[in-house]
Amino acid sequence: MRGRGNWVKAGEQQRFRYELRLQRDSVLWLKLSDPILGLNVARAMLSQKRLAFYNSLDRTYLDTPPNRWQGDLGLELNQQLVQALLTAQAWPSSRAYAQLERQPGRYLLWNYDPSGDDLPEPGQEFFVELGFQPDPLILNHQHIRQPIRGRLLEVRYQNWTGDPPFPRQIELQFQGEVNWQLDLSVEAVERPQNLPIPFNIPADYAPLP
Repeated sequence: MRGRGNWVKAGEQQRFRYELRLQRDSVLWLKLSDPILGLNVARAMLSQKRLAFYNSLDRTYLDTPPNRWQGDLGLELNQQLVQALLTAQAWPSSRAYAQLERQPGRYLLWNYDPSGDDLPEPGQEFFVELGFQPDPLILNHQHIRQPIRGRLLEVRYQNWTGDPPFPRQIELQFQGEVNWQLDLSVEAVERPQNLPIPFNIPADYAPLP
């Protein structure tokens, strides 16, 4: 998957080009480059056991288990969850999506009772609303609430095209300890076999504190 992106946090924004490679249920690989010159800026890799990235501008790197790092995002990075968000798949929920409401032009699906008549399961942490377009059936949005930590992640998928269809615009907005927004314009989606995942941290880069 390739395209352009825009990251906004604390009134500042950064534009970039990106290339995302995915080995399903295994590894996510990301390359960021300058949106005009195309120069390599950073690379990252995320698996269930490893989060690693390096920044070519300040010559620093990070290499750690994913559950030990939140950085500027305000939420934990998990390979399975990030994969779902960026490929327009439903948030993996430990509780079934059993509440369905049909509205004109869309379906809404929840992993909890939005009316409040039924109590959530003990220990339930994430409360998810999924919105679908009915014909063809495609995912339009996900709202992921984490009330115990005061967090809300809203994801919107727009302009579905291709065969099989894929959204050409992905928008993520997070409210919590920090607030940020990430907009991704998807220019190309390819599905080759045996996609390489080149990742080597340069030996002269310094670890982040």
